[in-house]
Amino acid sequence: MFALGWIETIPFIVTIRTTPNIYAIVNALHILGLGLLIGSILSADLRVLGVWKPAGWRDAIITGSPIAATGLGIAIVTGLLLFAVRPIHYVGNFPFLLKLGLLTVGLINVAIFHGWLRRKKSVQPGTILRLSSTLSIAIWIAAVFSGRFIAYVY
Repeated sequence: MFALGWIETIPFIVTIRTTPNIYAIVNALHILGLGLLIGSILSADLRVLGVWKPAGWRDAIITGSPIAATGLGIAIVTGLLLFAVRPIHYVGNFPFLLKLGLLTVGLINVAIFHGWLRRKKSVQPGTILRLSSTLSIAIWIAAVFSGRFIAYVY
């Protein structure tokens, strides 16, 4: 716990915690990153499932993947900054821990999806890709909900 307590004393982190406008900017950038990440992923998942514009689903994944990766990068950097503001609180916060678990499972699912996508060059998505997309939708929505509950559970 000492290391976690030390993190929140770093001058840059103190500035974020004590300057409402800076904290709000970091928080807004986190939400922007999540929007890019999850928006890109959900758009691709819905196309793979044939729910939304199924034609060109592979091209949509190729186009959306860099956007999702950018969103992930923004979300990770800003998420670490937000964590650093109150690390001791967050390590004991169930919704935060759940969110981390869901993010891990979501990223594993993305890796499996892309690995399978590279192996199978079919015109239509198969059962594995459809299952992965269905799981993806559930995982990322659950991650968003658990993320929102972080602030309301003590």
